Amino acid sequence: MSTRKQLRAQDYPAVFVRGKELKVFTKKTTIATAAVLTSFTTPVELVPAPGAGKAILVHRITESVDYNSAAYATNVTQEFRYTNGSGTKVTADIGVLLDATADKIVSVGGIEAALVLTANAAVVVANATGNPATGNSPVAISVDYSIIQI
Repeated sequence: MSTRKQLRAQDYPAVFVRGKELKVFTKKTTIATAAVLTSFTTPVELVPAPGAGKAILVHRITESVDYNSAAYATNVTQEFRYTNGSGTKVTADIGVLLDATADKIVSVGGIEAALVLTANAAVVVANATGNPATGNSPVAISVDYSIIQI
């Protein structure tokens, strides 16, 4: 799997928890075709676990496909979760990107319902119901998040 990782502070509206301003980071990952095609059985880590007593608060996930020559077919809804493919969801699903037949960008904010943070858990992307059958385009994912002491 070819992965490009970067971590940097972002200019972002101030986010406060318990009266303290949080730094907002952005983590970028590019997922190669082979990893997209197995992302149901093998979720892809987007942000590593932050360590004991800490949790990741996801603000936004932006995803893009650099269309090659074949759209992904079947099982194209992606979920963003803590830990693995069955962990707590951290944002809404994206179901309109992998089947794109041209370059496309989609973005979702943090979960719309109450989110119980999971301590020391990575954030992953996994396909919701199975591995895609076909497709050959790389997918770039950018996660805006903060680390919270819990």
